[in-house]
Amino acid sequence: MNLKTTLRDIIYEPRWRWVRHLCFWLFIYVEELLILGGVTSYELEFPILLFIQMGLDILIVYFILYVLTPLFFDRDRPYTYIGFVIFFILVDVTIYLLVEDMYYEDYAERLDYLSSFIATSTVVGTALALKLLKDRVFQIEKRERLQSNLKEAELKFLKQQINPHFLFNVLNAINTQTVIAPQDASTSIHKLSNILRYQLYDSEAQPMSTIHKEIDLISDYLDLERIRRDRLEIDMVASGMSDYSIAPFLFLPLVENAVKHSVCIDEVDEKISISLCQESEGNLKFSCTNTIGDAQHEEGGIGLANLRRRLELLYPDHHELTLSEKDGIFNAVLTLDLNELPNSR
Repeated sequence: MNLKTTLRDIIYEPRWRWVRHLCFWLFIYVEELLILGGVTSYELEFPILLFIQMGLDILIVYFILYVLTPLFFDRDRPYTYIGFVIFFILVDVTIYLLVEDMYYEDYAERLDYLSSFIATSTVVGTALALKLLKDRVFQIEKRERLQSNLKEAELKFLKQQINPHFLFNVLNAINTQTVIAPQDASTSIHKLSNILRYQLYDSEAQPMSTIHKEIDLISDYLDLERIRRDRLEIDMVASGMSDYSIAPFLFLPLVENAVKHSVCIDEVDEKISISLCQESEGNLKFSCTNTIGDAQHEEGGIGLANLRRRLELLYPDHHELTLSEKDGIFNAVLTLDLNELPNSR
């Protein structure tokens, strides 16, 4: 446990509450306690008055903090709250001055009403400010934890969505392979198993993946798609890159989208071109193009929508996703800036 953690625990943790309260009252009455302890040359004529004042102040402060504050302030009744606070401060001051009259016969030697009211109000105000500040910090931390939990839950949900059409089509294709080419069917089942294991187990155990694992995932996916699409031509280039750590399944939705919407043009085979390169240190560029002919590409798919949301959550201000169509070619480009991001190497 480091010093920062220790100080935070003392300031906020319930088990250290008595330390906080003791420090507060020592700070408030440090001068009087030094006099009482004989540290200074000044002497108290009636030390009992100090203990009476401390007792009244402690009583009024805790009554305001733990009775009036939740009863009125926390229920959005500020004016009633302020009125009661002032009233009980006046009660505190009045009781103390009545007791003081029993010890001081000469009125000139005792505190006047206004100065006593100001002194007590300062003690109460300081205690209230510290209490409200602590409660505010708690609320901020609670909100941040809630947002973090919601973010993790949303990311987990988005990551675990498997395209049911992909599974259905691949299983049908493998079923055909079992009759025509049993050995190829075994290889295909192995590749499908790798994809599912990676998605359901590996990515859960390790929230971050690597570039090379993502490339292997895409390769297995494309090999399975080739089973049922004889005229699918795929050109994939990805080499010479550092093995950065990235969030899993950032590239696969773009590849799935390209496979789904690719079509043959003028008896020419469907073509998908994929490239992944490192433009500079920490900057990656993934590009995926596919032939679509005269068909209009729809961008409202669940896969792309999920990808956009994950990028917003995981790489805010550190990514750019552009989709474009030209001359029967659809192009998707995703750039990632991994600089200054934790766990990227």
